[in-house]
Amino acid sequence: MNKIHSADWHEMLDPPVGGLARLIDAVEIAHASRSRWRPAVALVGASAAIVFCAVFGFAWQVHHNSPEYRFRHALEAALRPAAPAQGIQVENGAALEISSTDPNVRIYWIAQLPGAASKPREY
Repeated sequence: MNKIHSADWHEMLDPPVGGLARLIDAVEIAHASRSRWRPAVALVGASAAIVFCAVFGFAWQVHHNSPEYRFRHALEAALRPAAPAQGIQVENGAALEISSTDPNVRIYWIAQLPGAASKPREY
């Protein structure tokens, strides 16, 4: 079997006639075609990012202005442990403690203040 030695690969070959010019032209054409698409790809990427931010920003606004979110937020604020001297604090609403026969159970009636309920939604 013939073995190939590394010394056999050190021979310098001349490029074919016109080969170097064809290689340079091919590299320039490939570079020009890539350069032509870069601004378009950047524009599409920036547009997609803007649309993404706008859609999720709008969805966030709608979610945080929903009555369910505001009620849950007021309820969590009412049930959040507070300092003993301060009692229960409710943001944009009021809480009224209802008596319970079980001393380990606290029941609160949560209501939204009229000023917060009439606040118009902002989109």
